[in-house]
Amino acid sequence: MDNSKALGEYMSTVLITGAGKRLGRAMAIHLSQRGFNIAIHYNSSQKEALEVRDICIKNGVKSEIFKYDLSRYRGAESLIESVYKRFRDLEILINSASVFIRSHTKETDIETFENNLNINFSSPFFLTKGFTSLVSKGSIINILDTKVSFYHDAYSSYSISKKMLYEFTKLSALEFAPNIRVNGIAPGTILPPNGVDEEYMERLLNKVPLKRKGEVEDILKSVDFLIESTFITGQTIFVDGGENIKGY
Repeated sequence: MDNSKALGEYMSTVLITGAGKRLGRAMAIHLSQRGFNIAIHYNSSQKEALEVRDICIKNGVKSEIFKYDLSRYRGAESLIESVYKRFRDLEILINSASVFIRSHTKETDIETFENNLNINFSSPFFLTKGFTSLVSKGSIINILDTKVSFYHDAYSSYSISKKMLYEFTKLSALEFAPNIRVNGIAPGTILPPNGVDEEYMERLLNKVPLKRKGEVEDILKSVDFLIESTFITGQTIFVDGGENIKGY
C-alpha cells in the first residue's frame, strides 16, 4: 500500500488558514504530498502563498489561494463560502492562522486585544460555524499553544484567546458529533518567534523537560494522526516536550 496517498483517499480537500508561512506552509505541503487538494488562506503573504500553491500543484493535487483578512468577522464567513464554491469536496479545516503579540494587561491597547481575539478565536469560531453548515462529514483541527495549560502574564490577551479556542474545541466537538470531529494540537517550542536571540531560546528550552525544541515533523505526525483516528474528538495533543506539565 502506498502510505503517501493513504490519507487523501477519504478526505479530498483541506482548507488551511495562514498557510503561506511557518506551520501552515509545512502542513499544506505535507498534506498535498499525501494526496489532498489544498485551499491556501493568506492575508498579506501573497508571494509565499503562491509559492506554496505551486509546490502543491507540482505534488499532483489541486490548489488555490484565498486572500481574506481574518481580523474582521466577515473575513472568516467569506473565506469558507469562497473555498466551498471552488472545492465541493472540502472535508478538513485546519485553523492555523494566528497572531502572537507580547503584551501585559496594563500594556494592551484595544487594537492588540481585538487582533488577538479576532484572529486567534473569533475567526476559527466563525470558520467552524460556516464549515459545519456546509460539510456533512469531516474534521477540524485547531492549532493552539501549550500556553493554554498555564498562565503567562506577558502574553495576556494572546493567552486568553488561545484558551478560548481550547475550550471551544471541546464544546464544538460535542455539538457537531457524530459527523464532524474537532480536535486541537498545542505546540510548544517548535518554530521560535522571529527575531529572538540565543539567550532567549536558552531560557525557553530550560522550561522544557526534554530540554530541546521540537521539530515541524512532530506537528505533521500529529496532524496525520488526528485525521486518521476517526474515534477521537474533543482532544488536544500537546506537542511541547512536556512543557504543559511543568508550566511557566
